[in-house]
Amino acid sequence: MSAYHSRKFPGHNTIKQAAKISQYLSPYNRTFYKVIEHLPLSRLSRTPEALPHIPTRNHISTRDKHLNPPVKKPKIPNPTDLTNFNPIPDELLAEDRKDQLTELLPFIPQVRIFNNSGTIEFPPGSARWWEYVNKMKKTHQKWVRQQRAIDLTQEKANKKHQQQMDLIRDHDVKDLDNYNTVTSKIKRLVSLSDTLDSQLRSVTHTFQKRQLELIDSPDLLDVIETALPHAPLAKEKITQDLSFT
Repeated sequence: MSAYHSRKFPGHNTIKQAAKISQYLSPYNRTFYKVIEHLPLSRLSRTPEALPHIPTRNHISTRDKHLNPPVKKPKIPNPTDLTNFNPIPDELLAEDRKDQLTELLPFIPQVRIFNNSGTIEFPPGSARWWEYVNKMKKTHQKWVRQQRAIDLTQEKANKKHQQQMDLIRDHDVKDLDNYNTVTSKIKRLVSLSDTLDSQLRSVTHTFQKRQLELIDSPDLLDVIETALPHAPLAKEKITQDLSFT
């Protein structure tokens, strides 16, 4: 401890003073030995604030913790757990939204949702988490619509096939294409017959109407009276004939 002796105050207990400040001694600070050799240790004992600040190992570790906080491993939450269900809008806390989410979760792939750094999973209820859930919901709804369209097409084809089989069974038809051709021809002939009947009725009605107008005409009566000796009997006979037609 000869390095700690003070030349100005040889009578002081420099060893005791040196031991008091030795707690600030760091084995990594080699310049401390050169500085402490010229310090008046007795004056430092009276004014401890004059002692230069030499950080200890505890101070260094505390400073390092403050500047470089330890990185805690993120705790990955359970995406199916709704206990921490805390979206920002209050409307999303409704029971129907929870039930809807519960029904939707089995269709969401069980993969981790990471942010840009690829280290932290999105917590349930966050904006990015809802973005992923809504995206998967749209994908699932699209798949449901496609599956429904396929089912409807298959159901329509099955119904048509069943109708054809019933037709073959009821009418004892062996060739369905030939049966459809004959049926279409029959329908066309029936339609043509109905058209001809309507036209014939129209022509007959018009002819009868014109004949009655001619009978009631005074010119025709004058011609009949001059040409025939029994005009009233002839008129009655013609009227009866037209009425029967």
